Order: sequence, then C-alpha cells, then structure tokens
Amino acid sequence: MHIFVRKPFLKATEIRRKNRVLAKKNVFLHRKAVLEKISGKEHGVTSIRVIEEGQPRIYSVNGVFLAIGSKPNTELFTKQLRLTASRYIATDSTQETSKKGVYAIGDIVDPIYQQAICAAGDGAKAAINIQQSLDKDLVATEKWERSKRGKETSY
Repeated sequence: MHIFVRKPFLKATEIRRKNRVLAKKNVFLHRKAVLEKISGKEHGVTSIRVIEEGQPRIYSVNGVFLAIGSKPNTELFTKQLRLTASRYIATDSTQETSKKGVYAIGDIVDPIYQQAICAAGDGAKAAINIQQSLDKDLVATEKWERSKRGKETSY
C-alpha cells in the first residue's frame, strides 16, 4: 500500500494507529507528493501519476482513497445553496438542500461523523426521496396528459 502525503510529514491524530500502519512492511509512505492524474479502464483504476519532489512518477494501483482534510470544500456552492455557519451544506431530514431537487450527502453535510458509512446511508436516503419525488411528478404528468385528452382517471 502506498500513502502519498503532500507535506513533508504525515498528520494524524491517532499516533499509535499511525505508527502501527507505518511499521508494516507493505506500506510505503511518500512525502511531498501531489496526485496529478488517476487513470483507469471500464472496470476501475489502473494507475496514478504523482509528482514527488518535482519528479513525475507512475504507480500501478487498483484503487484510490483521497483524504484531503477535514474542512468542507463547499466554496463552489456558496451562491447556489444555503450553508451552515460552519460552511457545511445545510439539508433537511431527507438530505434535500435549500434548492428543491438537489440533495447532498456525506462529509460535506456532516461536521461530526464525517465517515463513509454515513455518506452511504445518506446516499440511500437521498436516492429513496429522489425516487419518490420523481414518482409523484410522473403521476401528476400522466394525470395532466389524460385530462388534456378528456380521459381523466382518479387514483
């Protein structure tokens, strides 16, 4: 396993866990490394291009996990969606944002747990709510089209 760190040091809050991971023979720490490109084929990631101390290097990999910090990267949404005071995207209990039909999940909405399992659960909630919303719109559209043809049917 390769761990690439942009800085000259690995920042981690759990020192014992960090030291245990780095002590493994199959873990390689690369400092001052910047991920430049992820390449892949239809079935997944095949390689990454990394700039290490100014030199480009290519590594064969079959997966990439990006951890880019704990601050939400919501600058892109400041004019489109309501954000919380902590700069996370504000959602209701269905994961819908301040803009109807736009849902947000995971780390970008959760300042406390910030874990992938939370994102997966939030994604499932959002998907179910999107499906229900689309179903309502479809029923309304079908009803409207039948009424135009004079074949109104109640549900």
